[in-house]
Amino acid sequence: MSRLTLLIVALLVLAFGIIGCEKTPLAESTLLVPLKVTTPWPDQVISRLTPPAIQLLVKGAATDLTTLEKSTITYSIDRQPDQPGLHQIPIELAKLLLPEGITAIKATPSTVTLKTEAKVTKLVTVTPQLDGTPAAGLTLTATTVIPATVEITGGTSRVAQLDQITTDPIAIDNITKTLHRPEVKLIVPEGVTVVDPETVEITVNLAVEQATRTWPNLDVATRGSQHPVTIHPNKIALTVRGPIATLDRLNKGRNVDLFVDLTELNPGVYVRRAVIRLPLEVVLVEAKPVLFTITISDQPKS
Repeated sequence: MSRLTLLIVALLVLAFGIIGCEKTPLAESTLLVPLKVTTPWPDQVISRLTPPAIQLLVKGAATDLTTLEKSTITYSIDRQPDQPGLHQIPIELAKLLLPEGITAIKATPSTVTLKTEAKVTKLVTVTPQLDGTPAAGLTLTATTVIPATVEITGGTSRVAQLDQITTDPIAIDNITKTLHRPEVKLIVPEGVTVVDPETVEITVNLAVEQATRTWPNLDVATRGSQHPVTIHPNKIALTVRGPIATLDRLNKGRNVDLFVDLTELNPGVYVRRAVIRLPLEVVLVEAKPVLFTITISDQPKS
């Protein structure tokens, strides 16, 4: 091998060695890092954290930074303050868990404002959230919730605002019988937690829908006489109560069997009560008048 060839080979080896020894160029990037409390504090809760995230300036290899930007990094506020109140918390860059080769340079802002409140507990009422209406002719009577109250915990100001919490919606549209749901989730308001339980048992009870109606000026008939009859007065007003569907079928009282029974009565003048025949589920509240004067002629019916 000639000296010239050896010289060329040596130069190439030197060039590749230099290139291989060059360091990967470094770059900077700004990441948005959320703040959080990793474990619940025993005696205090955070009512305000400003800002909720910091901007973190980091430095490292460009390829590493690209990977880091796709990952999730958080900054943990671990230590509970000695007393509830307003606190300035410094951001400690050394607490950030960054991949090897990535360096945290600066956090903006360098301190965050933390407001804490004493943690309290309270019993609140559970209110079921019913969605829809039962089938026609039925109505809700009672809705039972077990347990009827649950214990919540949270900051003093937030807990003081709450006297009840609601459940997930319960569909009752067009139901025709009692509805039972053994596990219904609670809707827990922001800022509080439910100590126990997380679900409640709910029973929705139905009954036939009732109404009271008054039908005036109903005709009073007579039955059982073979002679001409006059009746005074010849009208009656009825007030009744019962299922709406049944009352509707009575057609404003026109379908009520309503008469004075004259069976086996001889001609003459009588005072009698009217016979009012109603369906078993309908109750007579009032009838006016109560008594009717009946005059039976001694002439046969023409």
